Amino acid sequence: MACINKTTSKYKALQGRYGDLLAESFVRSNITNKKLNGPEDFYVPTQGEVTDYFANVKKPFKLKQIQDALKYNPLLDETGIKTILQGVIWLYKDELYVTKGSNHRGVIEQALTLREIYKPNLEIMEALAASHPDIFTLSKGVSPNTTKVKITSKTKIDYVPEIQSSLNVYEELLIDNAGIQPNDFIVDDHVWQRVGNHVYTLIDSSTGEPFFRNINMFSGTQIEPVSTPVDRESADAQIMDIRVNYDNEYWQINLGLRGYSLEQIFNNLESAETQQEFDQLLADFLKIVC
Repeated sequence: MACINKTTSKYKALQGRYGDLLAESFVRSNITNKKLNGPEDFYVPTQGEVTDYFANVKKPFKLKQIQDALKYNPLLDETGIKTILQGVIWLYKDELYVTKGSNHRGVIEQALTLREIYKPNLEIMEALAASHPDIFTLSKGVSPNTTKVKITSKTKIDYVPEIQSSLNVYEELLIDNAGIQPNDFIVDDHVWQRVGNHVYTLIDSSTGEPFFRNINMFSGTQIEPVSTPVDRESADAQIMDIRVNYDNEYWQINLGLRGYSLEQIFNNLESAETQQEFDQLLADFLKIVC
């Protein structure tokens, strides 16, 4: 793994404020460092950029992402909600909590972590609990500065007008194009992408995240895809490859600081029963680390 030049003034500023583990995590996870030609190309964000990211980039992005997902799919299940909120909430002893970073740090470092990681995440969940009180419930944890999150996904909803507007647009496109089905079309800031005969998946154009999958654009109903058993031999080989590359101290710390459990990721991959479930879990993991 390429080394970061930790002698620069910019890195030392991060190191002094957040500690070495968090500072290195911020550098390696910075979007400009995803594809490097060499270790000398590492971009070290300033202290202000890190602060701005948590307060002004991650928070509004995550909040819009989950609110849009619930707008277009009010029946989004708990797994889907937790996937979108990765890094904002995390699972600990079978209960969900607002992510706040590591406890194994000094008093000053913990205070900074609470302010710049826990506080923005808490504000996201407070906004969701206010706008969707039937789905999100917050309560104080036993330890100081911990907040439990309970997710109660909906199982029944009234008519969703947003889908009808998309169905209307689709009908007009068919008329204008002599019945030819478009490969994709845009409604607001989302894209309907064709995946079958008059069947489309709704995707957020800015993130690539799907909201509704396999929607028949005539009826507006969701078509359940036929599940196939996971290819165990291929899955085990891919899991082994991931373990070889990512089951190390750096990634355990890096993912842990962002609210992910590496062992839980492995457990989820190993327990996947269908190929569709495994492929989605694998795609989610690669999105986190790439």
